[in-house]
Amino acid sequence: HGVQAQTLANYNLAKARNLAVVPVINKIDIKHANPEAVCTDLHNLFGIDPDSVIKISAKLGIGIEEVLIAIIKNLPPPKANREAKEFRALLFDSWYDRYRGALNLVYVSDGKLEMGQEIQHHSTGKHIQLKVCLF
Repeated sequence: HGVQAQTLANYNLAKARNLAVVPVINKIDIKHANPEAVCTDLHNLFGIDPDSVIKISAKLGIGIEEVLIAIIKNLPPPKANREAKEFRALLFDSWYDRYRGALNLVYVSDGKLEMGQEIQHHSTGKHIQLKVCLF
């Protein structure tokens, strides 16, 4: 099916922002897939080395480990300022435990946390006292 319009738009946005790109072709398991032709298209359109393109099938689990390794190897870690006075974090997962209450996983981008510290949820404005902090 070739390179799609959203691929072209997203690649150009990523390059304009100097972001690292991990080239991946998904759905190699479908009947009319032609990963080699798509690799040629990626080379012609973007100059991407066809040998660097990871071919995957998320449905069948093919190539998933290679994608994760490429992400770890090629993408820089997020910038963080642990010395900042103001605390900022991104909540990326949460669940409720009947013994411990609401549990949250956060990425701390600025500042640091200490036991008993009060933090404020940005969108709700709710204040929360930190009871447990595991790193």
